[in-house]
Amino acid sequence: MFHASMDPSITLLTPKESTQQGSYVYAGIDPVDCFTMATFRLSTLFRRQREKETGKRQIIDVFPGTIEKTLQDKFVTIYRLPEQQFFEYVRSATSSPNREWVSKDKVIPQEEVTFEAMDLLNYIKSRGLLNVIKP
Repeated sequence: MFHASMDPSITLLTPKESTQQGSYVYAGIDPVDCFTMATFRLSTLFRRQREKETGKRQIIDVFPGTIEKTLQDKFVTIYRLPEQQFFEYVRSATSSPNREWVSKDKVIPQEEVTFEAMDLLNYIKSRGLLNVIKP
């Protein structure tokens, strides 16, 4: 399980009230999905989705240069979390493209790694894991 945040100093993840029912710590099985959720939900100027034909992740730079301006000089930390604390949250609509994994309890991260947000985005793009659509 993974969790990504723009906050590089998390030592304990606590359940937060969500728009869905209950308070949870959210995690994902795919660090790329966690990264896109952590960074791109902060801006209404670009959005993320999946390509219909291939299912490949993509982000849309609604206004030219928005992604670079938003992520420049920012960092993202990916935390590895203990899998046994999470269960799959299945509802008709979730914010994660690959479902969501949640915990009702506090979670202590096992490991973490911090990247410059733009460097990580460029690496993910270069590996073919994400398309950036420019208008």
